[in-house]
Amino acid sequence: MEFSYDFTDIEMPEGDFVSRLISLDMNLAFNTRWSWVNLMQYDNDSDTVGLNSRLHWQPQAGEDLYLVLNYNTDSLDGAFRGLKVRDSELVLKYTRNFRF
Repeated sequence: MEFSYDFTDIEMPEGDFVSRLISLDMNLAFNTRWSWVNLMQYDNDSDTVGLNSRLHWQPQAGEDLYLVLNYNTDSLDGAFRGLKVRDSELVLKYTRNFRF
């Protein structure tokens, strides 16, 4: 698990601005075949909160199955308050290597 907060104060001739990025990474490996990777972020520039969550299964070498959830919200009243859904998607992805 990792939490980070990036603060950037920019001064330019065209104007000054402050950028804030808050991130939370939570990764869990159940065993050698199953893992779950999560990333949640907020930034004050776009005023959005985003979640990317991936469940990964590798039944054998060269074969992978992913279930991915992407969920983005507009934060109307600041970080993590007044959330309104912007977009969301659920994706199932299967890959396999063919060797010959």
